[in-house]
Amino acid sequence: MNEPHFFDRPYPGEVLVAIWARGHDPLDSAIKFLTHGRGTHAAFIRASGNVIENFYPRVHERGWNPGERAGVEEYRLAGSTPEDWAALERWFADQLRNPPPYSIPDLLRYAVNLPPRHGAACFCSMWVLRGIRLNLPACKQPLARLDYPDFASPRDLRLSPLLIKRRKFIPVVDRRKPGLRPALA
Repeated sequence: MNEPHFFDRPYPGEVLVAIWARGHDPLDSAIKFLTHGRGTHAAFIRASGNVIENFYPRVHERGWNPGERAGVEEYRLAGSTPEDWAALERWFADQLRNPPPYSIPDLLRYAVNLPPRHGAACFCSMWVLRGIRLNLPACKQPLARLDYPDFASPRDLRLSPLLIKRRKFIPVVDRRKPGLRPALA
């Protein structure tokens, strides 16, 4: 069953990024410890409403799992346009035809402050940043001052002033009247 949600699909032209604050996989606690904060996974939300992510073993597209959205923060990229969205959708199609692998070694290198390896392999937030860097103008880059391009954690993405957190629709029971009334969280 689908959960009630403030948006089931992106508005046309919005670039949407999903960041899992909890409950993505068994490594959540380790990732939080190594990156010093909330945010354990990052992905894009496509125009279809599906998630496109780089998660082991490689980039793939999928629907939402039951109950999954409760642990996900959804952000829109400030100033994103329909042209930006179209460019990313083309990039997504190319990434699905030639999916880069997930890089556990780069995730460990990030945790101990070593530079990333060269090549297409990357971890989740690195892939999100790469997509934005390769397809959108420099003024829309969520994290501009990185020692290595795209080398940041989901926690770092959450801190970007260019990622604006979306509010979710949560049903609340109105005790005065039967039924539900909407509330925003």
